[in-house]
Amino acid sequence: MTVARPPLSIGGIVRDGVAFDPKRWKHGGVDIRGIPDDVREFLAALQAHSVIPVLVGGIAMLQHIEGRNTQDVDVIISSDELSRIPELVVDSRDRDFAFAHFQDLRVDVLLTSNPLFAFVRRQMAHPVEFLEGAMQCATVEGLVLLKLYALPSLYRQGDVVRISLYESDIKSLLAMYDVPLEELFGLLETHLRSTDMAELRRLVADLRVDVGRFDAGAH
Repeated sequence: MTVARPPLSIGGIVRDGVAFDPKRWKHGGVDIRGIPDDVREFLAALQAHSVIPVLVGGIAMLQHIEGRNTQDVDVIISSDELSRIPELVVDSRDRDFAFAHFQDLRVDVLLTSNPLFAFVRRQMAHPVEFLEGAMQCATVEGLVLLKLYALPSLYRQGDVVRISLYESDIKSLLAMYDVPLEELFGLLETHLRSTDMAELRRLVADLRVDVGRFDAGAH
């Protein structure tokens, strides 16, 4: 018999992610007690302004794998919706992303002006129950698609920390779920250069070898 997992708390996830980050311990650390309240108020602001986001990033990952930390909330919304939330202070933005904060809560926004982000919001999301209430979350396929899409840019930036995190996330999802990779590659081909696609195919092949090695060891 499968035992249903109790709903996760978005505020608790972010609070714990901040609490266990050694970089935050300098100068006596940070006060994490208000983070769950910030999350609840942020979600209330979204509802008040009729914005229904899709959760991506670490919060969405934790619906599918355990042991993933995050210190922020990542959402897909439109530019128009972003402008309707005056309580959300935008620190910087470009065509595809906005980096913002709501009180002490960090919020990273993927904007639907990017066609791939818009597609994930429309086609690769499902409702998930959290302690704070029901939210739309990216599916496994949506998360793998977004992480594969992000990697070529991260490679060019030399962002070793995020590269390692995203590759680990993809490998974990491939190990636990039957992901339709060819379908995802087909979607990515209209958004990435052929050289990027070749690199991603090599990466996924290597990750699948690693996953197969773990499966063989388990048996």
